[in-house]
Amino acid sequence: MSSSLYQPLPPPPKLSKLIGPSFIILALGLGSGEVILWPYLVSNYGLGIAWGAIIGITFQFFINMEIERYALLKGESVFVGINKIWRGAAYWFIFSTFIGFGLPGIIAASAKVAASVLGVGGFQYIAVGFLILIGLILSSGQTVYGMMEKITKTILLIGVPFIFILTLFLSDGSDWLALFNGLIGRGDGFSFLPAGISLAAFFAAFAYSGAGGNLNLTQSIYVKEKGYGMGKYSERIAGLFKSGATQKIKLSGISCEATPENVATFKSWWRLINREHLLVFWFIGLLCMSLLMLLAYTTAYGLSGNAEGINFVISEGAMIGGRVGGALGVAFLVAVVVMLFQTQLGVMDSTSRIMAENAAIKKLGNDVEGQINLSKIYYIFLWMQIVFGCVLLLGGLHEPKTLIVLGAVLNAVAMFVHTGLIFWLNQTQLAKSFRPAVWRQVIIILIFVFFGFFSSLVLADKMGWLKKIEAPVVAPVSVPVTANALHEFKSDKGEIIKLENFQTGQNITSPLTISGSARGTWFFEGSFPVILVDWDGKIIAESFATAQGEWMTEDFVPFTATIEFAIPNEPYNRGALILKKDNPSGLPEHDDAVEIWINFN
Repeated sequence: MSSSLYQPLPPPPKLSKLIGPSFIILALGLGSGEVILWPYLVSNYGLGIAWGAIIGITFQFFINMEIERYALLKGESVFVGINKIWRGAAYWFIFSTFIGFGLPGIIAASAKVAASVLGVGGFQYIAVGFLILIGLILSSGQTVYGMMEKITKTILLIGVPFIFILTLFLSDGSDWLALFNGLIGRGDGFSFLPAGISLAAFFAAFAYSGAGGNLNLTQSIYVKEKGYGMGKYSERIAGLFKSGATQKIKLSGISCEATPENVATFKSWWRLINREHLLVFWFIGLLCMSLLMLLAYTTAYGLSGNAEGINFVISEGAMIGGRVGGALGVAFLVAVVVMLFQTQLGVMDSTSRIMAENAAIKKLGNDVEGQINLSKIYYIFLWMQIVFGCVLLLGGLHEPKTLIVLGAVLNAVAMFVHTGLIFWLNQTQLAKSFRPAVWRQVIIILIFVFFGFFSSLVLADKMGWLKKIEAPVVAPVSVPVTANALHEFKSDKGEIIKLENFQTGQNITSPLTISGSARGTWFFEGSFPVILVDWDGKIIAESFATAQGEWMTEDFVPFTATIEFAIPNEPYNRGALILKKDNPSGLPEHDDAVEIWINFN
């Protein structure tokens, strides 16, 4: 190699100047794993599966750092490097990326939630509009990377605190204890994996604990365009409508020699980028997943209909609205719409980069020093994906969860392939002084074996080769329960009321008759108020529960109540049954109530 291909490794800037690429790679997984798949599993199976999220994002942290290692030292993407050791790699990356991410599941989920907020049908048409809007946004920036960094930073720095505050307000100590137990694999009646869970859905969530699939590989493009290490000498993709869009870009990078000075500088870089990725990608990512799982558990766990698509997200919004006000419930759903839209925006950008760069690699062939109009190829692939997504949506393939799970399983297989390729790339193309330590090599090999094993397991499961363990997800509350079954409900102050044949998420019709028992201190003159509210907290019916025995006691006293109501004309069929302690004194310190979330049938 000629000396013109070598340059000194530039010194690293302050840590604050490095923050950026990890926000984008984190945001790529926000709408799939964090907002949809993990909360979906938790709403159906509880928090006992939360351990998978922490292992999944830890795996991706180590994979991403090896991807960054190559780009930092070579000033080129890993796609250029992998092509040097496997000439057919470009075809594989184009195929696996288009198949894995061409399915418009994320934007369909965003549109479905948006439609529920607006109270309209035909969400697939909203999804088509969103896709076209994404194309226009990505086509309008001065440079694509600069625009993506600004958008993702803004959304994450606003969205994460909002979810954090909302979760703190709605959850209690028992919810947090369930989360901590789940992080070590302790669930409600199971360890690690509950009976009946879909291996495909769990593996999909595991693979999407972060970016997932080939999206991880775009970290090498983002750190190059940010100017990490030898990326300082590389060029950036310009916006479609800017003059730079006609500029030809050189794909191959400029390397640095393994001199003592460069090795010392690399170690400084390595410490800083590990901290940056650990803080932004791993910590904020794990925090997001934990909070969103906890929020799903607090608001939607055990409700009927959770297994159907992404209904659990809409249930979360309804429950939040019922507990803290309709405005916050709507705000939560709007935040979900924005986060999912931003995720699809990032996915479109990353996949277009992957396919454009690999197509350019094949077009250049052996001309490693050649230049090519990468921007033009980028936008061809971008609008191809948009057209493909629109065709699928308008053709009837638009169920969000199905599309997301299918795409995630395909991308998990892609992760198995590229983890092995990255390991081999760094072992063969980097000087010994720059290669990963032995302990990191062992971790990457274990990750490679894990994804290979789990991919085979999911395939065997889908082919029917595994013995099924039949079990319900969570017993649907609309199904008749055992006669005279008692269920306990706790008030804000810890008081317990027992109801017969009634559960959270119960489907109710008018007139509603309930029976149960409460302590005598809950009554006054042998009765207490019973209130029915809609999802926005508006009272739609009131009645009284009447004691069926002596109420002047501290023991439990049986009661019955009947309440007639008209189903509210609202976009949600959720509401709450409130059993209010009778408080003749009027003093607020004596107020108490039990709230039970219901479905209007």
